[in-house]
Amino acid sequence: MRKTGCGLSVLALLSTSLAGCAITPKHYLAPRPAPGGCHEIITSGARMPFPTSSRQPAAVAVPDAPPPVESVGEAVGAAGDNPVGTMLETMLSEPLETPDANTRNEPPVSESVLVLSGGSQQGAFGAGFLKGWADHPLRGGSLPRFRLVTGISTGSLQSTFAFLGRTDVPLREYRITHEDQLLRPLVKGRLDQKPFSAGRSLATKGTLARLNPLRARLNDLITPEVMGAVAREAAAKRKLLVGAVEMGTGEMAIFDLTKAAEIYAAREVSDPAGAEQMRQCYIEALLASSSVPMQADPVFIDNRLYIDGGARFGVLVDLTANAFEAAIAKDHRESHSPRNLFLIVNATLEVPRFCGLERCPVDGEGKPVPPGIDDPHPDWNFAELAQRTVSVMTNQAYRSSVFIADGQYRAKGFKTRFLRLDPEHLTFPAAITFDGVKQEPRTCWQWRVEDERLDKPMEFFPRYMHCLAAFGLAQESRIAYFAEAEPR
Repeated sequence: MRKTGCGLSVLALLSTSLAGCAITPKHYLAPRPAPGGCHEIITSGARMPFPTSSRQPAAVAVPDAPPPVESVGEAVGAAGDNPVGTMLETMLSEPLETPDANTRNEPPVSESVLVLSGGSQQGAFGAGFLKGWADHPLRGGSLPRFRLVTGISTGSLQSTFAFLGRTDVPLREYRITHEDQLLRPLVKGRLDQKPFSAGRSLATKGTLARLNPLRARLNDLITPEVMGAVAREAAAKRKLLVGAVEMGTGEMAIFDLTKAAEIYAAREVSDPAGAEQMRQCYIEALLASSSVPMQADPVFIDNRLYIDGGARFGVLVDLTANAFEAAIAKDHRESHSPRNLFLIVNATLEVPRFCGLERCPVDGEGKPVPPGIDDPHPDWNFAELAQRTVSVMTNQAYRSSVFIADGQYRAKGFKTRFLRLDPEHLTFPAAITFDGVKQEPRTCWQWRVEDERLDKPMEFFPRYMHCLAAFGLAQESRIAYFAEAEPR
């Protein structure tokens, strides 16, 4: 789900509407029976470490006190007081599948990691790129068998099929024809043109939209066969993780989807109801990772409230690089398999250019036309300032996550392959097939304008998403760069 735009000024919008309409805020219950019994796949407490130092000065001198404790540096970073670091170190200590154990004639598992970011509808770009990467001649129709795949928000929705190498599925699913295939808006039309309707929806329903269509779609996609396929990959010591923020602690919770699939497979015959419960835990974890507050319902799992993982991390890395290093050292083994960090960001990582606190006029290519330096600054209001502040802070969180991920992995001997959505995608011309009809080429910006004119979507612009997917598929040099890192 998206983290910027009209929906992110809702606090100001809500306070305005409540004051004007005398609507009393209410407490909300979960919109549907919440799944239980998911605790086996959840590890809470993902956090970045504090800076390390050789000694911590004592606040008060104490006679006969023991000397200051030496910092354990990277060891604390890998585990220490970080439950997720401990979990990762344990799971990554397991030796990789040996060639003799590979009975399905699969390519070997590498030590490489695939990290998929948030970005809402811009995940269509990542879906196109993943498909192009798999189809490159050096890959022969498949992705590498990454040791670890992680996803946040829209990246979590891509993660299962990237993990399984079935890149045709996310490409198909991001090529929607109408927003209601993923989202059911409770306010029709643009929110900035209907502030009071949006405020009333927030006050009485707690959200601007429901994710029921996405939940139904995931129920169709995450089939028993898919759960079994993920379980088989888990047996090769591969891991698939997604993140969501648990609001009680305010910390990131990591959902181990490979473990969910293993539990499902173990229960499938002897306990079908228990197996189905774990499949629902898997689906709800994906929804929790994608649920932006106020733009969609939060998700309740084991009586705890979860929201979009992008509230803490733009990409889910936490301490995986440190955990790799500690795990290998603990096992006294040498790694001879490829060690690449493939980092795909389903966003531009740019803050949209504003003129004052409103979007600048744009030219025919969607590029902002800023005012002259001597032009008077426009008026501002609290709603616009709140919206802009959240946009800037979210962008910084995403950039910081990407920067930290790259630094962590490089320090541990990984080679980084980094991709983001180029802002120039707006000028990319694409002929798309929409509703079964081949459309003449237009730029991605022009397709977005067409979506606005015809459908007035709140969050997902279907024609624009088709163009984003085409742009991802067209990244020939970048696809080759990724494919060359690990040829089949």
